Amino acid sequence: MARWAFLLIISLFCLGSCSIPLNIGTAQNHDNGSARQNDSKTNADTSESKDIGRVSNVDTVRTKVVITETTKQEDPVNKKEDKKETKKERKQLIKATIAIPLNSGYEASRFIEFINGLNLGVQYSEYYGNGKIEIHVVDIGNDNSIQKLKSIKEIKDADILLGGYQTSQVKTLAEIAEEKSIPYFSLWNSSDYIVANNPYFFQIKPSLETYCSCIARYVSKQIKPDLTIILVEGKNSKDASSLDYFTDIYSRDNLNFKIVYGLGSIDWKPLLESYGKVVINIPNWEDRLFVSKALKQIIDSKKERTVTVTGMPQWALWDQADFSLFDNVNLLLPFSNYVDNELPASVQFRQTYFEKYGTWPTSESFYGNDIYKIISKISNELMMGEKFEPKSGFCQNCFSAYEFKPILVNNGGELQQLSYYRNQSITIQKFEGGRFVTVR
Repeated sequence: MARWAFLLIISLFCLGSCSIPLNIGTAQNHDNGSARQNDSKTNADTSESKDIGRVSNVDTVRTKVVITETTKQEDPVNKKEDKKETKKERKQLIKATIAIPLNSGYEASRFIEFINGLNLGVQYSEYYGNGKIEIHVVDIGNDNSIQKLKSIKEIKDADILLGGYQTSQVKTLAEIAEEKSIPYFSLWNSSDYIVANNPYFFQIKPSLETYCSCIARYVSKQIKPDLTIILVEGKNSKDASSLDYFTDIYSRDNLNFKIVYGLGSIDWKPLLESYGKVVINIPNWEDRLFVSKALKQIIDSKKERTVTVTGMPQWALWDQADFSLFDNVNLLLPFSNYVDNELPASVQFRQTYFEKYGTWPTSESFYGNDIYKIISKISNELMMGEKFEPKSGFCQNCFSAYEFKPILVNNGGELQQLSYYRNQSITIQKFEGGRFVTVR
């Protein structure tokens, strides 16, 4: 059997000072017309853009990587395409388009690391088949209007759509995918209920509800504390939006719990003295000072008693975090896209990445490689004329786990209807010995 023919095409618009260290050789120019204009003017350096366009043929069979600097806009499509309820015809070519906001004011390095990981997947592919897969990466900046995004040829021609960052971009791309009846994967946005009644929408980054519900179930089923405290900054604070996710599970499981609003409204000592096993949920993801004060108060009050604190994944990424506080409260954090760096495949990827790019891969690099594998899996089904429907363990060769579950809604009828799919795969890790270790 022949190998898949993979074509990775990266379309870059007005990148300014941003460069992508793909580190892959000599230049080939692919002029596809005039560049798309952003809403705001930029001072793009022409010579710098040429450096970005350096590419080379990859050593693998029937595989090459091409970077294009411009693309031609087509007229927006105003007519909504007809939905296809029957199976699609078999295809020999699948086009996947990843929309990335490189020129948008966000930290571009994460997207560059993502592209590097994706690029390694293309070059070292071991998928086999008779078809061809094109992966286009386009920079959409801050654009979020349906007219502008639909006018991009790579989006218009896509069989699989991925990316977007801002909630408004995700909503627009999801609408385009629904009109085209093609799968769309939101890669970075984790907001709850961005879309409704769109069976083509797949949210990869777990939502706040997913994180909190996973922690609540673990506390209820595995720890089974005598008292669980849910601590939030205030009744109208952002973290208070998570309360229902905890209380629904604790009430259903008849778990003894108490909600505390603010650090000034609680005396920790008598609470900790009155109960044997205590868990404290702190679902705050952005106020480091509040979290630090809370942990210090808990440590000062608990003395020699054992207390377990649960937090949010952002805590592990905070600069200058006091990890001694984490160690003293048996901290549990939920993570998505967990990568076991000790597995042989992870070790090999890290080494290959370093040899190619001169830096070690980040979580975004592993994520980009996983997304390549997901695209390959979906493309295989689309080539067979099938509609993609995620099955348990559908990407077993990925570095991280992805389990898409249908989100069902009641639209007034007797039966619930599929609204969209959400990745529910969460790993819970405990901080001990100066590092996080998996407990679930």
